[in-house]
Amino acid sequence: MNSKHFIAIATASFLAMGCATTQETARPSATSAEPPTVLTGEEIMALISGRTGEGRTSEGYYIKAYNSPDGKISATSEKGGKTYQSTGVWEIQGNTVCAKWANKDWKSACSTFTKNGDGYFIKPTSSGVASIPSTKYADGNPYNL
Repeated sequence: MNSKHFIAIATASFLAMGCATTQETARPSATSAEPPTVLTGEEIMALISGRTGEGRTSEGYYIKAYNSPDGKISATSEKGGKTYQSTGVWEIQGNTVCAKWANKDWKSACSTFTKNGDGYFIKPTSSGVASIPSTKYADGNPYNL
């Protein structure tokens, strides 16, 4: 898979991440007593709109993505000293968040996320796409993406 396509898919997956407080680290918890809960589209919207997420994919890309309340997205992805960037749009479709990118090399994708204890497991709806096992979210756009 083209690395730019992977980055776009992983970034779209990343859009679905969120947490209730600023700068909170979200990690799946295998020891949590709470059963995993799939979030609804409304819950996803409340958690990601107007926030910047960052984290490392299972493939090693470090992603930062700002999801503006008007449905625009700006993202960067870094790996091996290279930085990739794109803008696009995001929207809630059912119980997923989907991103469509201006950079034609970045593939559009949708993702679900599951609250598992104190964290979120991000899962793209496309097969063969890496998940994002942990995230950190901040209110606003602190990196001016």
